[in-house]
Amino acid sequence: MKNNKPICFYDIYCFKPQECFKRNDISLLEDKLKRYSKTTFLRNKENPEIIFLLGGDGSFINFINQQWKKNVKIVGINYGQLGFYSSYDSIKTINLDEIIDENMYYNPLLLKVSINNQNFFYCLNELSLFSNELVSFDISINDYPYEKFRGSGLLFVTPSGSTGKNKIAFGPIIFNNHENFIMTEIFPVNHLKYSSLNAPVVFRKDYKISLTNIKFKKSFSVAIDGNIINFSDKINDIKVETIQASSKIHGLNNFKKYIDKLNKSFIKGE
Repeated sequence: MKNNKPICFYDIYCFKPQECFKRNDISLLEDKLKRYSKTTFLRNKENPEIIFLLGGDGSFINFINQQWKKNVKIVGINYGQLGFYSSYDSIKTINLDEIIDENMYYNPLLLKVSINNQNFFYCLNELSLFSNELVSFDISINDYPYEKFRGSGLLFVTPSGSTGKNKIAFGPIIFNNHENFIMTEIFPVNHLKYSSLNAPVVFRKDYKISLTNIKFKKSFSVAIDGNIINFSDKINDIKVETIQASSKIHGLNNFKKYIDKLNKSFIKGE
């Protein structure tokens, strides 16, 4: 008898091998996929359509930052604390009807960061520019002068990153189906000589931000999703814009699931 079920190629990445082995999760997941009646799942490490990521948010972010150009769907199973990027907390709770539903995936917005017009970085969550002393920038929006900032630093965040440091800095939370990004000031100096807007600003995804005339005394940190980038040359300018990832993330564009994540992570807890 002919098998008319659609075929889906998949792979499994486990970022905590000992825990995967202890919980026998890879075998459990493979067995669950084999028993699914609507689609034939075949493991293919070379060219998967769906990748199941078993790990925490940090592993998820690093993976997306490296694989964003690939046309692949990514499903997170939480092994960490918050599990903000994960659709499921265990193999048992995976809903395969949701896994094959195209409407459950979205292409995340990434920040594209250029330093001195030659070093390019991509981040799913945030760009952090910070100094333990004062740092100043001339900020332009779409090449039009906006303000001269003087303070401890700036945060640029995507919708998915708006619940991180941006929230701690009293920035707004943006739902993932809104394609905007945020600039949040960190401890701005406000007096007669230096004054900034001293409020987070939400930009459309097609806006471009330029930072020039960068001045600081001793130390100045550039962090891409928490990873500090070291530069041997002087930093003269920084440009921030957005791009859409080719890879797709499962779940977080779902309104109800996103509300549940916010409640679990920040309001009600378990």
